[in-house]
Amino acid sequence: MQRRGIRTLRIVSILKKVGLLAALGAVGYGGYLYYLSSRPALPEVGADWVAQQYLLCLQTKDYQDAYLLASESAQGQTNPGMMAETCKEVYSAIDGWQFGVPKYAFTHASASVPVTLRYRPAWSPQDTSSMDGAMDFKLENGEWRLVVAVPFATAIMKQRDEQHFAGKRQQ
Repeated sequence: MQRRGIRTLRIVSILKKVGLLAALGAVGYGGYLYYLSSRPALPEVGADWVAQQYLLCLQTKDYQDAYLLASESAQGQTNPGMMAETCKEVYSAIDGWQFGVPKYAFTHASASVPVTLRYRPAWSPQDTSSMDGAMDFKLENGEWRLVVAVPFATAIMKQRDEQHFAGKRQQ
């Protein structure tokens, strides 16, 4: 008789634990659904489309329109004139680009577009260079905006300086 009572207590204990886990799972699933419904909707155009527009603007030297594709925080760090000067210091010409598959954050708050950029450097316009990198975007007011106003510029200038100083060291 005692064994039956112990078994019943064990079964009741197990059922309570299973019920608690099921309730926690239901609450978690409900929270997950709420989270999904509260994410912002993705814009009609993807971050790769904005990246394409941005690079077209740089290629045609339309720095004002390129500047408008940057996020508010990126625009706060520069102005169209400074952006134009930086671009002129870096690029003699942008010859083309190739995009990889864009990566969107689960939260829809950010995206990254892998890019291979082909350009002619301002300090050596007869040479063609390329750089692999990514253009990072954030969702701002329902549109994708560049996180950095002039992506690649810092890395390209670093390459320039390394080449310049490497040439001086070899002499």
